[in-house]
Amino acid sequence: MASRLHTFFLLLKGCALGVRKFDALVAIKREVNGLPAHERKAARNARSRPLIDELYDVLRKHRTKLSGKSETAEAIDYSLKR
Repeated sequence: MASRLHTFFLLLKGCALGVRKFDALVAIKREVNGLPAHERKAARNARSRPLIDELYDVLRKHRTKLSGKSETAEAIDYSLKR
C-alpha cells in the first residue's frame, strides 16, 4: 500500500509539472499568434523546444515507475512515440 501511495504521489508531482509546462506552451502560442509564419517558427524553436524536451524527460522518468499494463503507462507510451 505504501509503495502505491508513493507511486501515486510521484505521478501527481509529474502531472503538476506537466500542466505547468503545457500552460507555458499555450502562453507562448498566444504570444506569437499573429506573427508571420517564419517568426512563429523561430519563437517556437527557441522557447517551446526546451519545454517539450523537459516534458519528454519527465514522462520517460515516470514511465519507468509504472506497470506496463496500466492505462497511464499506455498513455505515456503513446505520447513518447509522437
